[in-house]
Amino acid sequence: MKKNEVGRPTKYSTELAISVSERIGNGERVISICDDIGISRSVFYNWLREHQEFMDMYIRAREARGEKYNDDIEEIVEQCRQGLIDTNTARVIIDARKWQASKFYPKMFGDKTQLEHTGEVNINPLRQKISKWSDEKVMQALEKINKK
Repeated sequence: MKKNEVGRPTKYSTELAISVSERIGNGERVISICDDIGISRSVFYNWLREHQEFMDMYIRAREARGEKYNDDIEEIVEQCRQGLIDTNTARVIIDARKWQASKFYPKMFGDKTQLEHTGEVNINPLRQKISKWSDEKVMQALEKINKK
């Protein structure tokens, strides 16, 4: 702790950040981890803001957690096939895991939105306007575009 700082010394260390990230990746909840290491959730989220390396590890851990939830779904399906889990129970668990995976790793498991354009794009008025420009005016417009 620096001389002029007030408050308790931080518990943060790279080793602790690695451990916490691994636990998050394995599916443990942040609140449980915070209780185990003796910090509040607000301290945890402050660490994310203050330590870029921890933020990077946290992002990768959340992605790993999404992958874990996807693996859990496959295991639940197999247990359902074997008659170990009721079909309706399996459906509820799978829906919850799918939703969680989409939140933890949206690039991989999130809903994809496709945008389609219907109709026509009419550029004739723009062409007519530009065709009336002098060469100098066209060059000025291009220079403005290149500056951006």
